[in-house]
Amino acid sequence: MGIQPNPYAQPPAEALATYPAYAPAPVRDDWWWVPPALFTPLVLLCAYLDFRALPLGFAFGYLVPVAMVVAAWLTARTVRRRPLSLVLGALACVFAFLYAKLLFAAVMLVFFVALLTGNVQA
Repeated sequence: MGIQPNPYAQPPAEALATYPAYAPAPVRDDWWWVPPALFTPLVLLCAYLDFRALPLGFAFGYLVPVAMVVAAWLTARTVRRRPLSLVLGALACVFAFLYAKLLFAAVMLVFFVALLTGNVQA
């Protein structure tokens, strides 16, 4: 009976280099700039339409959607990352349009809870 080969032995380092890569190489996207370029003016328009109902001090809340659009501009320029820039831009538009409404709803909720618990006096 001869010596059996070790089934748990590691292959030599040269053999590891010949295996194919597990992840495909990223495909460069030539149209990476289209979603951020569309969402940039759209976020500004949504913020303008929503801002008319707020005092000037609450304008800093619109920095969040603008930061989301900036993040859409800074994502990797690959086909795999295009949905990320689309989602970031769409959520930024929704948040910019609903910011004043959500702020008003939160203030009214706090007011009614304070009113019902007796913490507001007339």
